Amino acid sequence: MISNDSPITDPKDDQFGIDNFAKAIAKAIEKLAVPDGTVIALTGPWGSGKSSAVNLMRYYLKAIEENEELKTIVFNPWWYSDEPALTRAFFQHLYAGLGSQLSRNGRRLILSLGKKLLGAGPLISGVSDLLTFGIWGKIVSLASSSLADMIKTDRTSEDEHKQLSDLLRKQSKKYLIIIDDIDRLIPEQTLSIFRLVKSVGRLPNVAYLLVFDRELAERLLAEKYPSERHFLEKVVQAAFEIPLPDPTILHESLLQALVAITGHPEGEDGVRFRNTLSDAVNPLVQLPRDLARLMGNF
Repeated sequence: MISNDSPITDPKDDQFGIDNFAKAIAKAIEKLAVPDGTVIALTGPWGSGKSSAVNLMRYYLKAIEENEELKTIVFNPWWYSDEPALTRAFFQHLYAGLGSQLSRNGRRLILSLGKKLLGAGPLISGVSDLLTFGIWGKIVSLASSSLADMIKTDRTSEDEHKQLSDLLRKQSKKYLIIIDDIDRLIPEQTLSIFRLVKSVGRLPNVAYLLVFDRELAERLLAEKYPSERHFLEKVVQAAFEIPLPDPTILHESLLQALVAITGHPEGEDGVRFRNTLSDAVNPLVQLPRDLARLMGNF
């Protein structure tokens, strides 16, 4: 059967040693104090198991989520086609995730900050979508006359960000915003995500987990924006490289999967089979995704 290369969600499915790493990061997030916002990066090459690690972290954070000590918000930026749509969706997720815990004024502040960042036109076109995310996710109806009241403001972005920060600082609940697959984006969108997190997204009791291939992201930013070469260092407070699987375990998994399909040849054919596997195939299989794609071909 061809593998769909889906990330795992349960520790018992871990074959390559990601579980202990994910558990350690989850424990750190659980104990994290985020008075002024914190940005954590989970990095690794494509196919190294980053999304699996994120799923396992969420598995271990489930208990404190159920106790309402933490709320996790997942934002998939590659669903959106351009920078205005990406920015609007970012504020939509902030509104949906944080809004249920905030006063009406807090929700207004989120919308107003989004308006100022986007400009009136792009936001107005999607403002009704933003406002359908009411408390606890229920759909709410707002008259069109009240939409203007929700986004009108004579305050600066800095004033509104400070007010929103003051509201969040008073809360006991923490928020974790997970942004995965940043390395799938075009350079302009990649930089937009980092800028949003660094500026308006940095809020008290809000932590970010950014997931991407660091080498690829840095190369994209360097090629498109040479002046931003050290931008990531200004955004991320702590970065963790996902541990690569033990080659011995990975190659043994390949052997077992192959034998399950083809059987194991005997005698000289068996020796040639193993030598070919060792010399020609194993060097090409360095990541879990390599294994999944190769077995799909077989």
